[in-house]
Amino acid sequence: MLIRPGILYAWKGTSLLVVTPSGECSDEIGLTGFYYREARALRTCRLEIDGHQPWLCEAAVLAPDTLQFIYSYPEVAEYGGGAAVSPAMKSRLTSAVCRSAAWT
Repeated sequence: MLIRPGILYAWKGTSLLVVTPSGECSDEIGLTGFYYREARALRTCRLEIDGHQPWLCEAAVLAPDTLQFIYSYPEVAEYGGGAAVSPAMKSRLTSAVCRSAAWT
């Protein structure tokens, strides 16, 4: 759901996650973080691979309790073929993102 431009959130029960459109929680944006029973339990969270941030391809709100972020690493600098992610691998990555984002 959209609170205001540049903020996404998902909630379930007494838990609330507020993130930037890139899926980060940061001190730079005052509201971001993971809240439990109205108390912020986590204020900083970001995904890094080998010390680098992956390239955000898509951010989506699938349900009130599910956010999905699709990343690419490394960022595609040149087009023209090369190693592609197989459909089976793409499916596993997408489902892993969905499972990790959905609270049960």
